[in-house]
Amino acid sequence: MPVLVAEDLRRTFPGPGGSKVCAVDGVDLAVAEGETLGLIGESGSGKSTLGRLLVRLLDADRGTVTLDGHELTSLRGARLRRSRRDFQIVFQEPFASLNPRLKVGAIVEEPLLVNGKSGTKAERRQRVLDTLADVGLSEEHYDRRPADLSGGQQQRVGIARALVTGPRFVVLDEPTSSLDLTVRAEVLQLLARLQHDRGLTFLFISHDIHTVRRLCSRTAVMYLGRIVEIGPTESVLAHPQHPYTKALLSAALPVDPGHRLPHLPLAGDPPKPTAHRVGCALVGRCPIATDECAATEVPLRPVAAAHEVACLHAGQDLGIEAKEAQA
Repeated sequence: MPVLVAEDLRRTFPGPGGSKVCAVDGVDLAVAEGETLGLIGESGSGKSTLGRLLVRLLDADRGTVTLDGHELTSLRGARLRRSRRDFQIVFQEPFASLNPRLKVGAIVEEPLLVNGKSGTKAERRQRVLDTLADVGLSEEHYDRRPADLSGGQQQRVGIARALVTGPRFVVLDEPTSSLDLTVRAEVLQLLARLQHDRGLTFLFISHDIHTVRRLCSRTAVMYLGRIVEIGPTESVLAHPQHPYTKALLSAALPVDPGHRLPHLPLAGDPPKPTAHRVGCALVGRCPIATDECAATEVPLRPVAAAHEVACLHAGQDLGIEAKEAQA
């Protein structure tokens, strides 16, 4: 059963000359209890905006977000603050997301004060210490400031701040991208353990295909504000059906240099996000696009078990693989 459901989410921002830039364009998404749903796509595809919409850091132009059957989109004021204990976010840049003037204890304690789960001062302190211990930090970090910590420790503080209220759903917005490889592996192991121990549900936003393969049970692919493919991670990554997914995966560096996928370049430039799009967002760049693709709404449709693609010609040979193999 889904913990979180988003329906027809759309968000625009002011653009040049009075235009509107569409960052998220009619997204439907459901995240099951206890799962980690990966969200991949190139920079500017709308991943972080979607994540912020789901945890109400941004308001949607239209659409709804429901958590455990409770609609979040219309909440305001004190009701929204109380609800935030159930959904949190961990940001990409740990130092930038932490108040440099506050000590670690105060940073982690703040959500308890804001979201109406404060208790006594002694109870708050103990809850903070317990949460710090759970993310691999000790009592000595309680009175230190973010600048005194390493990048990995800063991100652990960010994770502790997100978990101290006992949330059900957490958005992880590229939480390891600024960390070196050793620390990244440690943080990923920490997240996996916390999910198991606390029964957490994650949306994991990342550019790192290999991390997504390791951590996520399902993966969604986003392009120009739309979900173009979604399904079990191994199905999406091993058998991509959408031309954009194939191109995206072919650009990823392989673990084994001898097993790199053929490069699948997309012609031309992405359309301006200010333009109103009726058909497929990849029209103009896709080697198998037809007139129908430009004139028809292209919803997600099943192509395999629990695997959906927003493409009228899903799975069709792009005609590029053979050329690359002969080159």
